[in-house]
Amino acid sequence: MPAPNRIGRPRKTGLHEVVNALLYMASSGGAWRLLPKDFPPFSTVQKYFWRWRDEGLLRAINNELVMAAREREGREASPSAGVIDRWGIRLEPHLLAVMPLRCCASS
Repeated sequence: MPAPNRIGRPRKTGLHEVVNALLYMASSGGAWRLLPKDFPPFSTVQKYFWRWRDEGLLRAINNELVMAAREREGREASPSAGVIDRWGIRLEPHLLAVMPLRCCASS
């Protein structure tokens, strides 16, 4: 987690509570303004979320957690290959003429 700034006002909100609020928001999928009063003000949580997202901190934390989970399962930390099916990509109209759809064709 980021260290507090040496200049300016000291932090009033603990980062642990901010992370708990972000985890609650991720699990509930609710609006920022519906954050329960047990958590810090939604504007504070939102500010930290945007800052950490823009700095890439959330992506870095996610990558570390994924690698730790893969190692715990006895797999390599980084995947060696990926699979993308044709339904996993967005089909543009000009691609439909090139990629025939065979899902409903009778054999």
